[in-house]
Amino acid sequence: REIDHMEFKQQTEVLGPDKEKQLVERISALRAEFKTRKEQMEKNEVLRDLLDEAQALRDKASEYHDLVTKSAELAQEYHDKMIATFKEADQVRAQADASHREFVKAQEAADKQHREFIRTQREIRDFDKIITGLRRKNREKREDKVKAEVRKEAEEILTQFRQGEKLDTSDLLRLQRSGLV
Repeated sequence: REIDHMEFKQQTEVLGPDKEKQLVERISALRAEFKTRKEQMEKNEVLRDLLDEAQALRDKASEYHDLVTKSAELAQEYHDKMIATFKEADQVRAQADASHREFVKAQEAADKQHREFIRTQREIRDFDKIITGLRRKNREKREDKVKAEVRKEAEEILTQFRQGEKLDTSDLLRLQRSGLV
């Protein structure tokens, strides 16, 4: 890591010739030391086995890291979908609430119209009773008037009969109709 850091510094920073020379020498010294240690480690069988085992564990850890990364990405994707679904549900709920409010208004208006209809129906029945009563009274008046006229006519016929006048068939029928005979 230190070598990588120094190489990066050499490539990206402006250094004076002395400083750059010192940096190059330090990088070369570290590479040589790294190479020597690596060769020594490779010669030491126990150390080499431990390094191999450590590398195998690093590889396994890398696999698990990749798996965790994929799982985290998948979890984030599902989380985003869940948030979107919640937002959509909120919109649908808001629309449903608005529709319900409109329904309640319409229902209240319908109830009001129904009450008005019932009231009007009662008024119509009351008027029908009044009209029927008036018609009956008018009919009775007309019938009474006709009966009075028939009775008057019948009394005149009877008076004429008592004075000695002769009755014809139509006079007899009128008397019968009046109920005096």
